[in-house]
Order: sequence, then C-alpha cells, then structure tokens
Amino acid sequence: MTRRQIVWKEEPEELSTNTKRGGNRMRVKKKVKFASPIVLLAFSMIQALSGSQTAYAATENFPTYVQNAVPNLTAGKADIAGSAFVDKDGEFHWMYSLADYSQTDSGGSWIKYNTNKDFGALNTNWGTTTTYNSYWNRPGTINYKIDETYGIPTPYQDDHNDGIGVWVDPETGYWYALTNDEYQFSPFATGNPTNNERISTGVHNNRVLATYSTDKGATWQLIGQVATSPWNDSNEAATNANFPGSTWSYGVAGTRFFVDNVNGYFYVLYNNHINWKPGFSNILTYFSLARSPISAKMAEGSWDVWYNGTWTRSALKGNAGWIGSPMGAGSDHNLTVNYTPATDSLTLTGTGMDGSSLNISYTKVPSGGDFTFKDAAGNTYTANTVNGTIKNASDTSLPSVSYSDPALDATITVYIQNNQVWISQENNSTGYLTSVKPGGSTPVFKDTATQRLFLPVNTQYENAFSYNAYSGKYRSVGYDGYVYETDDLGAPDTFKVVGKLPSTVGSYLSQIDSGSLTNQQVSGYSFRTISDLSGSQKNYSTAAPGPGQTYYSTYNPPKDQTGTVISPSTAYTVSIGGNALQDGAGNQWQFIPVPDEFDSSKNSGFYRLRNVSTEKYLKVSGSTAAATRAMGAAITFGTADADANPSGNGGNGTASGSDQWYLLPVGNATPAYLTPSSTPATISAATNSSLSGITSYRLVNRASALGVEFSSSQPSIQSIKFGAGNPQAMTITPVASNPNLPSVPTGLTATGVNMSQIKVSWNSSTGATSYDLMVDGVIVSSVSNTYTHTGLEASSNHTYQVRAKNSEGSSLWSSPISATTQTGIVSKGKPATASSVQTGNEVSNANDGNTTSTRWAAVTNTFPQWWKVDLGSSMNITKLESYWYNSTTYPRVYKYKIEGSNDDVTYTTILDRSDNTTQGLITDTFHATVRYVRVTVTGSSYSGGSASAYEFNVYGDANPTADTTPPVTTDDAVAGWQQTGQTVTLTAADTESTVSKTVYSVDGGAFVEGSTIQITDEGVHTLQYYSVDAAGNQEATKSVQVKVDKTGPAVETTAAVTGEPGAQTITVLQSDTVNIPFTATDALSGVARSEVKLDGAIVNQPLTAQPFTLTAGDHTIVVTAVDNAGNTTVRQYTLKVLQVVNDQPSTTLTGLGTVKSGDSFKVTYGLSVNTASIYAQDITIDYDSSIMAFDSAKSVKDGVVIVQTVNSTPGKLRLILASTGSSNAVTGQSQILELSFQAKDLTQASTGLIQVSKATLANELGTEIQAVSSSVSIQVTPVPVGIPGDINGDGRVSIGDLALAAANYGKTASDTDWLQIKAADTNGDNRIDITDLAAIASKILN
Repeated sequence: MTRRQIVWKEEPEELSTNTKRGGNRMRVKKKVKFASPIVLLAFSMIQALSGSQTAYAATENFPTYVQNAVPNLTAGKADIAGSAFVDKDGEFHWMYSLADYSQTDSGGSWIKYNTNKDFGALNTNWGTTTTYNSYWNRPGTINYKIDETYGIPTPYQDDHNDGIGVWVDPETGYWYALTNDEYQFSPFATGNPTNNERISTGVHNNRVLATYSTDKGATWQLIGQVATSPWNDSNEAATNANFPGSTWSYGVAGTRFFVDNVNGYFYVLYNNHINWKPGFSNILTYFSLARSPISAKMAEGSWDVWYNGTWTRSALKGNAGWIGSPMGAGSDHNLTVNYTPATDSLTLTGTGMDGSSLNISYTKVPSGGDFTFKDAAGNTYTANTVNGTIKNASDTSLPSVSYSDPALDATITVYIQNNQVWISQENNSTGYLTSVKPGGSTPVFKDTATQRLFLPVNTQYENAFSYNAYSGKYRSVGYDGYVYETDDLGAPDTFKVVGKLPSTVGSYLSQIDSGSLTNQQVSGYSFRTISDLSGSQKNYSTAAPGPGQTYYSTYNPPKDQTGTVISPSTAYTVSIGGNALQDGAGNQWQFIPVPDEFDSSKNSGFYRLRNVSTEKYLKVSGSTAAATRAMGAAITFGTADADANPSGNGGNGTASGSDQWYLLPVGNATPAYLTPSSTPATISAATNSSLSGITSYRLVNRASALGVEFSSSQPSIQSIKFGAGNPQAMTITPVASNPNLPSVPTGLTATGVNMSQIKVSWNSSTGATSYDLMVDGVIVSSVSNTYTHTGLEASSNHTYQVRAKNSEGSSLWSSPISATTQTGIVSKGKPATASSVQTGNEVSNANDGNTTSTRWAAVTNTFPQWWKVDLGSSMNITKLESYWYNSTTYPRVYKYKIEGSNDDVTYTTILDRSDNTTQGLITDTFHATVRYVRVTVTGSSYSGGSASAYEFNVYGDANPTADTTPPVTTDDAVAGWQQTGQTVTLTAADTESTVSKTVYSVDGGAFVEGSTIQITDEGVHTLQYYSVDAAGNQEATKSVQVKVDKTGPAVETTAAVTGEPGAQTITVLQSDTVNIPFTATDALSGVARSEVKLDGAIVNQPLTAQPFTLTAGDHTIVVTAVDNAGNTTVRQYTLKVLQVVNDQPSTTLTGLGTVKSGDSFKVTYGLSVNTASIYAQDITIDYDSSIMAFDSAKSVKDGVVIVQTVNSTPGKLRLILASTGSSNAVTGQSQILELSFQAKDLTQASTGLIQVSKATLANELGTEIQAVSSSVSIQVTPVPVGIPGDINGDGRVSIGDLALAAANYGKTASDTDWLQIKAADTNGDNRIDITDLAAIASKILN
C-alpha cells in the first residue's frame, strides 16, 4: 500500500515552563530547545493511544481544503482555547486564560480579555487588558476553597480554573463561561506533601465547572459542576481506594464549548483519560459530549451526557459515551468503554461494521517487546517492538502484514519503519488513516475473540464546533487536521469527514467566522482557526471533491415555505413573527448571496437582503460597529457595506458590516434535562434535534449572532428565541414573476485582462433591450455587453452585478461576482541569471514570490555583481521593488543600478541608485520599454557581505493597450455665488497612461500650468482648463464660472432720516398716513430676499400705517437684506411717532417771489403758536439746490439763538434753535430767522421751492410737537444779455458805464457780484482790466 507520512515540523523554538498538551500540563523546570521535529502527543491525528502516532495520507475519499495565511497573534495567548464573543452592548471581546503552577501569588494565574472592533482589528491593537487574578490560594477568587464558598467538593482545596467559552445572558448581560478545573494535584503522593509540593508535580485530577460574571469579566463566581469522572469518590477524589490497581482516570478535561442556537442547547466537549498510575502515561483517551438547555443557564445537574445512543445520563459521575467514530471517520458505529479500576480491566464493546460483536481489550507490551495478533484469516503473527521485527507462525520475518478487517471496515497494516514496529488502520470507506508505534506505555488493543488489532480513533479531539451556513450542517474542526460535519449534533456519532486541512495551527484550537471576525457560533465557505497556545492563525476555504471523493461539504442553501431552494433570481416577501418585513411600502426582497471572502466565485453561505422597490439593503442602525451589534439595535435600510477584506489590518482581516445575514434553522427540539425516568414523549421532543428537512428559519445577523424580531411593529436584533412559534420565525414566500419583464441575466463573468482593466460579460436575457451594470455598488446604465472597466489600480478587487431592462421595467439583479486586476508583477517565475550564485541561495529565489525566506546571493563579496530577468517580450515597465538582504548583526546598504535591454547585449541605465542609503525594501519608479531587466550591485556598506536580495519584483503591463483616450480633468469649484474667494483644485486622471500636465486660464488670460487656482476678486470669473497625458492625448477645454461677492446689499429709504447710520430716526405724526419705502440693491449677485420688521414682527414693504394706528413713542424698524452669495446687510431705524397736539403750531416762510440770476435774496422763517410756549426747535428746510445756494442764517428774534447749522448736503438745511430763558419763549406769531440765499446763474428762468419739511418743537415740559410745514416759491430769471459795455443797462455805452467799469477794476468771475458787473468784461476773459476800459472808451467815442 502506498502512503505518504505526514509529520508536523516546527522551527527550533523555546518552550516556556508552562505548556499544556491535550488537557494535561507538562511542566519543565527550565527552558528547553527542541531542534528536531516533535510530535504533539495529543495532536488529533495522534488519536487515542499514547506514544508517537502519525497520520498517513492514503487513498483519501475527501478533498484537501485551501489554506490562506494570517499573521500570528501578537498578544492574547494562553494555555486553553481562546473565546471570541460579543456582549449585550455589542462590544467584541477575546477571552483567554492561564492557571499556572506558581508557588506564590505572582500574577501568573488569570482570566483576561481584550476589546476592539473585531478580531482583525484586535490583533493590530490589543489596547487595555482586563485581568482577573485567579491564583489558587487567593481569597475571593473562583479557586479559593470552593467547598467552603460554593459547596463544591475538592480534596486539597488546590483548584486551578481556566475559563473557556462565553455565553451572554440576554436578560442581564451577565457573562457565563465554562472552566477547566485542575485540582487534587499528585493524588497518589505519599509522605503528606504540601499543596505547593503537590502542584509542582503537574499531575492532577480534572473536571468541568461553570461560572459567571456580573461585571464584564472583572470578577467571576462559580455556578457548580458540569461534568465529573464516574470513578471518583464522593469527594470527587481519585484515591488508592477507588483506584487500587496500576491504572486510574484523571477525570474529564480538554473542554470545548458551543452554543447551539438552532435548538437551544449548550454543548460541552471533553475527554476522558485512562492512564497508568501515578501520572499521565496514557492507555486510552476518548471524547464525550454533554449538553444542557440554554434556559438552565449552566446550572449544576442540568447537564446530560451522550452515552450508548441516549441523552438520559447525568454528566455528573456518569459514564460518558465515546463520540466521533472510534472505528474511523467513515463509521457511525460506536463503542462502549467498560473500565473497572479495581482490576484495571478496560474493554471496548459494541457491534462491528459487519454486525459482529466486538470485545476489545488492551495489552501492555512486555519489556521483551513481543506481542501477538491475528489477521482476518486467523493466521498468527508476533511482532517485537524491541528488535523491530514481525514474524509469522513459522518464525519467518516479514516486512509487513496487511489485512482487511470487516468488523472495522478498515485495513490493518503492521510494518517496520526505521527499525521500529508501527501499526496503521485505514478506514476503507474514507481513506482516513491512523498510525501508532506500540511499546513502552503504549498498549496494543485487540479483539478478545479474533485477536485482530484495533486502533482507537478520536475524530473529535478538542474540536471546535460551528453552524456552517454554507452547508446547512454543523461543522467540527479538530487537532487531527480534518473537517467533519453532521446534521444532528444531538446524534454525535454521525459526524462524517468532509475534508482535510493542509496544515494546522496547533493546540488549544478555536474557530471564528472569517467574514465577521466576531462570531464563533457560525462559519461559512471559509473559516479561521486560532491556536491560543502557539498564536498561529490560518484561514481555510472549503474544497470541491476530486475524482472518486465521496466525502465532502456541499452547498445547501435555505428553502422558502414551499420547500424550494431560495434563489437570487426570485423576489420574496418575508414575514417575521407574523410581521411583514418592508422598507416603506416596498415588501419584496431579493436574497443576494455574499461572495466568499477568499474565493469570490463561491457563495459564502451568507446573504444580503435588497429591497426590490427601494434597492436599499437590510442592515442594522448604529454609528459604531458595536452599536450595530448591540441587543435591541434597530433595523434600518441603506447602501451596502463593504465586504470583508482578508488583506485588511495588515493581513489580519477587515470585517464585513451589519448588512450580512444567515438563515439559522428553527430547530424542532424542546430542550430538556433528561433522566432514565423521563417519559418517551419528553425524550422524543428533547432529542428531535436534526437539521434535516427544516424549512423554518430565523434571520440572524452575521456580526452579532442576533436575530431579527419585531416589537410594536418595529424590527430590531435580539437574542435568539426558540420553538416553532418564536417571534423570530420567518415565512419566506416567493413572488410570482412578471412575464413581461426580462429574465435575470445569467453567466456573468469578470476577468482582469491587465493591471488596469477588467472585462465583464454575461448571457443575453430573453426580452431585454438594454442592461444596467452595478460596478462596485454604483449603477452604470445602459451598458454594452461586453463592458470594460478601466482606470483601475493593480491588484484591486471589483464587484459586479447585472440586470436586464425593457419597456416594462427591470429584472432583478444577478448575483454578484468579483474580479481582480493583474498584479503588475511581470518578473515572477521568469528565467533569471546572475553573475554568480551562492550554493543554497539560487538565482531563481529572487523572483519566486517569496520576499522573506528565500534569496539570491552572489558567491563573492567583490563588486559589481548582477541579477537579470528575461520578461519574455519587450514591455513597458514602471517599478522595481528590491527586497535587499539585511542583517541585524551586520547591517548593510547596497549601491546599485537598474539597467534595461531589448537584445540582452546593449544595456541602458534606467535608474542609477549609487547614492542609495536605504536598507531592506526599496521601491523605484520609472518608465522604460525593455525585455531584459538587470540589477547591477556596485557596492555595499558592509565589506564582508556579498550582493544578496530576497526578491526583485519588476512591475509592468504584459498586455498593454494603445492609449488613445485623453485624460479627464475635473474641478472642485463651488457652483453659484460665494462670499469668499475660492481655491479651485483641478484633478486629472488618465485610465491608460499618466497625466503629463494640466493648464488653466482665468478670464481669458494666458494658459499656465498648474492645478491650484486662487480667485479672490469680486465678480464673475471664467476658469478654463484641460490636461494632456503622457501619450500626447489632449482633452477638450473645459470651463467653469467662479462667482465671488463679498459685499452685502445696499439698503436705502426715501423717507426723511435724521442721525448717523446705525442710529437713524424717521419721525412721523401719529395723525399721519405712514408710508416708508425701503429698497435693497446688490450690484453683483443680486438680492435673494429682504424683509422689514417693525418691533420684531415682519411687515409688508413699503411700511404703511393708517392715522392713529401707531402708538406715540419710539418704535424699532429692522431691515434685513441677503444677496445670492449669502452676504447679509441689517439696517436699524428708530421710528419716532409724535403725539398730535390741539392748536398745532405752524411755520411760515416769506420772501421775494422773483430774483435775477446771481442776485442774493432773503427768506424769513416765522412761527405761529397759539397755546404753547416753545423753547426749542429742530427745523429741516429743503431747497432746490439746482437754482439756488444757501448762504447764511441769523436769528431776528431776541432771546432765540441758532445752536447748530448743518448744510452738509446741498438742498437740505437743518437748524437747531433754542430760547434763552423762560422770558424768551416763542409764543404767538413771531419772525424767527432770516435766511440768505444766492440765485444761481441761469440761462433760462426756473422756479423752485424752499420748504420747511419738518419742524419739531418742544415746550418747557419737553413735550415734542410737530409744526405744520410751510414753503415759499422762488423764480430765478436770467440777466438780459444787452450791449457789451452797457453796464447800467440803459441801452447805450456812455461815460456812466466807464465809471462802473473803473469802480470794479480788477474784479474776476470768482467775485460774488460778478453777475452784476459781468457786462464790463468786454473780451470774455473773466476779469475787468485795462483792455476792457479801453474797449468801453472806444465805444463811447464811436
């Protein structure tokens, strides 16, 4: 028989003084290095017997799974399997535990946990560790005198508990966990040693306890015992009284915990050991399974154990059944362990695969090494483990004996290997093979009747269980490196092998969903295992069976209420607990399979639910990952979250979001604790735990393991409920398809054709007129088949879905697929040569894809040395990654050149790095088109080292496409008017090459190169721009307007206003009809809106009021105007409303009705007061400044003085008057002021008003009174032109005119009386001089 031996090789490692193996602890007194391969005693392939055992790969009828690397744990390690869980608040925790054998309370025993977003994030940042000190002799701990505190018997009060597995009570949030209790150390010691002396031996009894924490792991309390040995005494002790012979059972250990949310049971897997006294030398190890209803919350006495096909035996002192096919992974037959300590009798009884009776006993190989056995024909053989021989009855030596045992359905082979006797047992159905080397403490097992050999098999050796959402079965992964499944965890003999792992992580294994990185209760197509002892992690993916392989895991999607497999091409209505699941009015859902995170062509077993109407996804509300996992978190709808990314967090993985779900079957069992006296009906209901045929499910969130449930018509995620009528039970009903719609496209494929492009195609759909493609979550409408996705990064992954359309509407979306662009590495595996090669560091090592452990090295430390690769054809290369060898002892920096050639003769330097100062990885970028790339090392900073590199990665495009596409430039200019200047950034992208330059122009100016433009001036600006790529393609010029308005609107009114801006007053009489208009204008962006408020209330514009509708006194007017850029102007006025007084005073203005141009004239202001005495006056006089100018004002009434005169604005005069003393009050009718004006020089007559526009008076009480306005009309007429020199206007030029000219000699046009004497300026030079006198004299003579 051909076989390949599998061994576990480890690099030389330093083992700490506290190392567990298979539930036992091996204590070494000092650190020991193992430089040779070691075999782990309790490693699952090593099965039940002690001694070195190794599994062989025979003709295996199951596939080997695909393995994906994960970084080792950087912290969080211990000596029992770690526990990942999410608490009631949604926080993720990793709990791990150690109970060392310290002689003092030095902090060596603890239960710890760390918290982060998920396990991938945790291994990059462990944060703060919460530690519970569990030293065995520390008062107050779960280990201290547990008999006194909890009533749990313990002989020496030396308990050491490791916590494992956590369940969170949904009612209280308390944490519940099992513990592996090591106690009664050195049970057979003599001489009454101290506890510390006993503990130092590392030999102990063992049992399983339950515990809980009310404060999130800060402290723990014991609940009671879960499982104990059936052979201990009433004090749970192993003594010479109950183990009088040479064997003993050290109890139950190797604890693993699983929460079955299908049916509602806790499960605990543990081992039983039969050993040689007084230590751990093993005769037989077998694994048992106990369970308890979740509702019992781990109470002592609630745990049943599987035994001989029933669940009616207590796990406390109960004989436990052997689960996991002890006759091989293809068998569902079991054996009963019969152990009598008093006589050291140990037999295994049961029915063979052929129906025969089995009664298997053990024989310790004597010191001489002989043991005998028979084959299936009854021939007798003798093997000697000392001499390494096998002989038949004729004493003839044989190299091996092989026979098929029908009772075991296995082939037994006894053979010699390295002068040692080995026994192998290969299951005929599966090819599962186990081997053992008998001798020493390792016994030989034989059937007592046939004397045929038997190797006990433990397929469930400390395995990790999960519900496999991909296969719809329970998955079990164990130390033996095999994967098992069953559809009934309540019938644990039915586990079948479905695959093998390429390699394992090591001891103290746990399992976690590789997508959520939080959930240990579920797994999918892929999963992760973690060894909390070694810190090793590995991801695995399910493998398809090869030819002839009949044992494998297959996809088993859930079914709708008709029993039909749920299809992504069908729409469904979903009811949960009788409540319709819907997004608004949209109540139809599409179950979209989530691609596996490692193989996107496979369904992971998980789903997204997309609403057909709204196209939103079902997810959980929350601003943090923890919030979306918290019990009671609300269901919401939105865009899809990112898929899990195994490469994220430095290869530790980035978790999926809250929008992924699995359909967890609603089990048929009614959980109960059973006894032999339980009724058949109770037993039947409690054990009806098979998954087969179930079509009722719960919708469970992948990240939190919580189910969707309705309360008051609102859905949220809650703890799992049980029973057929539970509020989480779903009804999934298919919706009849519309025959007028096109069918869902099939055959969707995507292929990365180069580093930057993926081609996507699909099969045509009947009735389709066009297609939409969803590309990375974004819909691209009306695409052609085939579609090319361009402009992508190398090694980037992209997801696609397609739907068909016609005039009636759209089909459902197809299932998503993913594809990855090519890496861009064109050198890997290509022919390579070098100037010299050091033995063991071959030239091909530098392009084998391994950047850490294989390298090329030159044979000598002389330079130059070179390494060269032939890319196979000329291509564009853009980058070189050089992973240079380095040493912490002898660090070095290499000087080098990158050279290229197309004929391998003439080389051109692409990049000269003779100035390099960097160690290790160096990335050089460039552009070159070559076939051969040569790296020439010209020197090293370490003179004793030769040229050496782990890897040279040359990047290029092996499938380049001609670049005819111009770049695309976009701007981030903000549309519309802005209050501040803008900085506009231009971003250019090119899908096929690189961008060479980007240029721009502002307001028609010259184009300049750049991508950042500052525009600060107010106004409308035009920005034009374009880019050019490396291939010379220029895009069409684009333009955008940038509008800047920094100034708010102008607010004005035509009403009479007094005061300065900010403190302006508008005065009206209470008896007036008020009409005050306001206008807002903005010369740039325009006025967007304006409003007027009177005393805080918005009023119409203009502000109007009827007489006596406004109360006398001050009112506030606020005018607000906002322009289209958002600038705001606010103007505030005081509206002064004056009270109306009887016999209202009135003003008078009197003056000449007509004056000549240039003449001065006077107007008299008077006041008529009937009953009041006026002491102060505020007079505003308006005049027509186009025909007159104000000159001066003076008081003409004694006792009245002008306090202020304001004439800053032509046409408006304001005078403040006051009476000086009580005797000078203005009463009756009085002329008060004389106002002097100057008529302007006009060429034609014009009439204008002088008007008292406002007169505010005040009496001795300060009461303000508004006087009646008055006005006077003035006409200004031009001076007649007449005869030049006729100054006096008598119609002739005479000696009198000469006298007037002589009297005004030297005057100019700037003199005030120029208009009266202007006729003397005969030559029009605006002055009177001798020339004018001579001209007048001449006219007199003529």
